[in-house]
Amino acid sequence: MHTTLYHPEQVFPVRFERETTLWIVDPDLGKSMMHRFQIFAGCFADTRPGLWKNNVKFPYSGGALVRFEFLPTVSRRLALRVLKITDPVTPRMNNYDGHVPAPGEGELVRVRVSPAELRQAQQGTVVDRSNNLVLWSLARKGSTPAMRVLLRES
Repeated sequence: MHTTLYHPEQVFPVRFERETTLWIVDPDLGKSMMHRFQIFAGCFADTRPGLWKNNVKFPYSGGALVRFEFLPTVSRRLALRVLKITDPVTPRMNNYDGHVPAPGEGELVRVRVSPAELRQAQQGTVVDRSNNLVLWSLARKGSTPAMRVLLRES
């Protein structure tokens, strides 16, 4: 699935059972400069080593309309909100342990992290400390050209 994004808060479709590629248009240069940005390998996928074939398994099928939004409590950080479920979220395997939380309509996307990552998580991104859940988000640190375009506040 490929989508062209003209604005960081533009609504776009995703599928939970595969990665989504975004083409980010640089507002200063228009369509002459688009950056490729592949997301959701760590967002909707269970990437625990040795657990699945090719080390990436998407535990849910379904689809949604989503958008990035700036977190009000954390400077220059974008989270991902599921606006509307367009195709029901369905587990793809029996007895999945829920390591990747199922996406929910109206919710910011959450991911499970290690205890060390939880200790380093920026204030305002921790959702549930007892279950090691934080908001999936993008930050300036180590950013690519596509992320720099997305993280410009308009």
